[in-house]
Amino acid sequence: MTWAKWLVISWSIEEELRIEAQSRAAFTHENADDVRKLCASIIKQNAYQAQLIKQATAYICELELAALINQPQPQSTHRAAMSIAHRAARYTKLLGHFVLRLLRRSNAVVSADDLPV
Repeated sequence: MTWAKWLVISWSIEEELRIEAQSRAAFTHENADDVRKLCASIIKQNAYQAQLIKQATAYICELELAALINQPQPQSTHRAAMSIAHRAARYTKLLGHFVLRLLRRSNAVVSADDLPV
């Protein structure tokens, strides 16, 4: 797998349909309090998972840096560290853009007008 290819999410059609069916279930639910509780728990879980991804990405970068430093290479250690730091910053930025796209996509699917009152 090439560098950061794991950051690209690809769903099978079955997974996309399952997710869409689950997300539409909130619109047909009769109890608005249940939907509110679900939304609150999803917001908390999203924050937890975003933080976990940030920490995991930082840890992976640390491991790669350690492996790169311990491996004999023609470039200096400083250049290697700067290269890793540059890639880490670039992929952190990509991850941020991915999260923003995901939030925009979820806002396009669910708007405030669609939620039961």
